Amino acid sequence: MEKKADRRRTRRVAVFEAFQVLDTQTGELLGYLRDISPKGMMVVGTSALVTERAYELVIVLPEPIANVYQLQIEATCRWHTFDARRGFHESGFQFGELASHDKHLVEQIQGDYEFSVDEREL
Repeated sequence: MEKKADRRRTRRVAVFEAFQVLDTQTGELLGYLRDISPKGMMVVGTSALVTERAYELVIVLPEPIANVYQLQIEATCRWHTFDARRGFHESGFQFGELASHDKHLVEQIQGDYEFSVDEREL
């Protein structure tokens, strides 16, 4: 059986800031962005999401990037898990076709908000 990591062709970047992820159809907060790549993202929240369902999403930026305050994106939920110990849901999304300006915005998010630890500080 192929592992999720083996299927990934692009590097996901964990983010250190709280990006809200909303369902545009209902306005419901689905959770918060955990990591992102040009092909998809992981969202952590309190709701169980439906796998293989396409969602119209808005990622709310904590600060504008090039005068953009949010990223509207179509994405399909490919997997979902529940961490009973921590009490939260994790869902993996695959993006639909991104416009070039949306791809650039995802790259900006990766560059500006990447969570990293300087090993010299450990």
